[in-house]
Amino acid sequence: MKKRYLLPIITIIVVLALVGGCYYLTMPVQGQSEKVEFKINDGDHARAVIKNLKKAKLIKSEYFALLYYKMNSTTKHPISFKAGDYDLNKADSLRDIFDTLNDSTAAIDKDSKKVTFPEGGRLTDFASKIASSYGIEDVNSVVAQMDDPEFVQKMIDKYDIVTASVLNENIKHPLEGYLYGDTYYLKKDATVQEITEKLVSTMNDKVLSSFNEYKYKGVNYHDILAVASIVEHEGPSKNTDNYKEELQGVAQVFLNRIAIGMTLGSDVTTYYSANKRIGSDTLTYSDFNICDGYNTRGNCVPGIPVGPISSASKDSIDAVVKGIMKPMDKYKDYYYFVADKNTNIHFSKTDADQQKVIKELRNKGLWLED
Repeated sequence: MKKRYLLPIITIIVVLALVGGCYYLTMPVQGQSEKVEFKINDGDHARAVIKNLKKAKLIKSEYFALLYYKMNSTTKHPISFKAGDYDLNKADSLRDIFDTLNDSTAAIDKDSKKVTFPEGGRLTDFASKIASSYGIEDVNSVVAQMDDPEFVQKMIDKYDIVTASVLNENIKHPLEGYLYGDTYYLKKDATVQEITEKLVSTMNDKVLSSFNEYKYKGVNYHDILAVASIVEHEGPSKNTDNYKEELQGVAQVFLNRIAIGMTLGSDVTTYYSANKRIGSDTLTYSDFNICDGYNTRGNCVPGIPVGPISSASKDSIDAVVKGIMKPMDKYKDYYYFVADKNTNIHFSKTDADQQKVIKELRNKGLWLED
């Protein structure tokens, strides 16, 4: 290679390495959501705040964060970290964290009430949590306020992801699947509908953010949330190796089935139809034959259920969106999967292949029923 070509090539390599390194340092410290309480005192300067962010393991590099702060804090758009208590997330990017600390409204109100709603919960679970947190004895009254037609219409008018699909007469609760499970700081005098709207607003933001890297028109958010709610309960445990990849594999199996008109055949939809709980209740033969628009184990629902069976986490929503927009070649021909005792997912292309997998798991003592 002639010397005159060597310098440009080295320069390109160095530039790419720098760009890649900078991109890496702006990314979240971890993929899994983990909330951290963070405090900025009055008078704390930027260097001290960034040093504390590194101590709290919320950023990857103190020095790069300080450089990022200086480069992005302009006269017209200064970054000014606001004093207060914050609920930050290790799954947020450096930019997201700085944006939060630069927002005076993002600090936790000291007079607020901390309430944690479960990922994957049903609307009735959210109602029970609201009732117990606010001293409301009648949970059914909470559900009634969440299902109120005028309130539901307000949500349809206000939020992109909530559409007229939720008004289908076969849907049990219109806002089922539209409430995002997370930790919130809520006003102590908040009403049921104010709390519910906060949950809907957060889900709206989470779903829309899943489409950030794609240009996609005609999104059927209702169907996406319905599939994501199934993936949420059918997918692997979060401590499983290759959790996100396996989760996307599960999502893609369901999307593959939908594409050819094959029933989803998901037990978790039957649990919802029968108003039973996964892990504590047992399904019966009659449960599998329920015909209500949700149960994909019978012959009544050949494709996507009439609505979500619960709320989904951001991971499950991302898995479905990626499965639609950028499917993985690895899972394009798979239509079956089973989980073993260790929650590892085993994928198969045909029912015959899956039966072989089940036999092998039984022989190894890894089958759930053994």
